[in-house]
Amino acid sequence: MDPNAAKDGPSIAVDRLKGILILLIVIGHNGLITSAYDDFRRMLYLFHVQSFFLLSACLSKGLPDRRKLVDKLLRYEIPYLAFLVLYAVVFTVVLRRGAGLRELPLGLVRCVVAPTEASLKSVAGVSMLWFLPALISFTLFDTALRRWAGALVPAVAAVVHVALALLPDTLPGGVPWFVRTAAFLLFPATCARAVWGRVAPGALFWPAAAAAVVSGAALFRTGATFRVASLDLPALLVQDAFLLAAFLALFAAPLPAGVSRALALLGRESFVIYLCHTLIFYGLLAVLRVDDGAGWRMGVGILVATIALSLVAGRVIAATPRLRSALFPSGWADFRSAFAPRRGA
Repeated sequence: MDPNAAKDGPSIAVDRLKGILILLIVIGHNGLITSAYDDFRRMLYLFHVQSFFLLSACLSKGLPDRRKLVDKLLRYEIPYLAFLVLYAVVFTVVLRRGAGLRELPLGLVRCVVAPTEASLKSVAGVSMLWFLPALISFTLFDTALRRWAGALVPAVAAVVHVALALLPDTLPGGVPWFVRTAAFLLFPATCARAVWGRVAPGALFWPAAAAAVVSGAALFRTGATFRVASLDLPALLVQDAFLLAAFLALFAAPLPAGVSRALALLGRESFVIYLCHTLIFYGLLAVLRVDDGAGWRMGVGILVATIALSLVAGRVIAATPRLRSALFPSGWADFRSAFAPRRGA
């Protein structure tokens, strides 16, 4: 979901994959649809957001120097801070009608210094912003691991992965900066990077799709949800197999050209869609006075409107250079330019 990935010239297949994943995320957050198909929602949550971590690893071809690493982290941190404040204001001022306004500054500080699932939900009303702190942690871990472990990267990532899976889940409020989830995903991301670009999509799709069906059926029968801790080894292997297979199958899926172009459009705007869609979804429910029991047909209509309005938001931001640089900078220099005095002013 890197907002600047398009500048690096990814193929349409990468944009299309991002489009598929962001569409699944928006569907997964649409309670009108998922309340009618809970098993479908449960299966989505096994791979859809996690796949963006795998994609981030696959697109990180080389080790960044210090400046490039700082710029990359700012691409995630600045939008996180901006939308954290936006969600907090909407949740506290609009939805709660000012209740908890005095506690809001301290809550924001907690979400900046040590964000957890509990603190995000308390301040922003939803925990969906967890992805960005987790991606920051993941980027730091992945860079350090590749820099210092060398050829032992797969082995070290595997040991961390298994150790975290076998540990009990004893922290109900969540781990700050989602470091446990970030470290846990290093191993599947390493596996995805090992396959990425080495196998032609045409040869990759059918084996990956078959593995996704088999492992997905096993998870479906057990009622499993994605977990980082308190897993036994067989459950961990099945979960990993499904995540990797689903990720690779979606990347290699043979789709009609028109569908690929439409999905690639969503993929290029996936970062904006991710950050805006929850606000837009609940805004539409409020404006249209739709209740939770409206049904999946209304949910599909709301889904289409949510994506359309998110795309509009993306175009408005892109058409306003200072706003784009302030919210989605490519790095420190780009962010600083948003606040530089205008020439001739």
